[in-house]
Amino acid sequence: MTETTEVKWLRVSTGLLLVGAVAWLLKFAAIVATEDIENPLTGPLWIIGFFTMLLGAAGIGVWLTWRWHVAIRVMGGLVGALVFFMSMNFIDTAAKSAVADNGPLYVQEEWGILVAAVVWLCVGLGADAVYRSSVAGSAASESR
Repeated sequence: MTETTEVKWLRVSTGLLLVGAVAWLLKFAAIVATEDIENPLTGPLWIIGFFTMLLGAAGIGVWLTWRWHVAIRVMGGLVGALVFFMSMNFIDTAAKSAVADNGPLYVQEEWGILVAAVVWLCVGLGADAVYRSSVAGSAASESR
């Protein structure tokens, strides 16, 4: 079975989203375990998570516009990245207002990261399900 470039693009984008979300979950776990926001792991894990999820979201935007002209695909990638940025602001604000003044300060500060990681993990898992169904569909059509 040969994967099309479109399916490979979805596979890479899905992987980036999942790696980024897991990095942020690990960041949150490191903060909770040490009860310290200034943990030496938090910076690298934040950077890894942010940039891989940004690239993954842009990749999903490109994948969604794959059948159109290259200019539209570029716009799709930019819109995907913009959706990521906007969701970060929205999720962070909503999550912090939901937790309010409950719990330790480090949890209040990082609650938005946890919720964003879970949301983008779900997006990545959804994209992975689409990828798996695409691969299964193409395998079934090749065996006929």
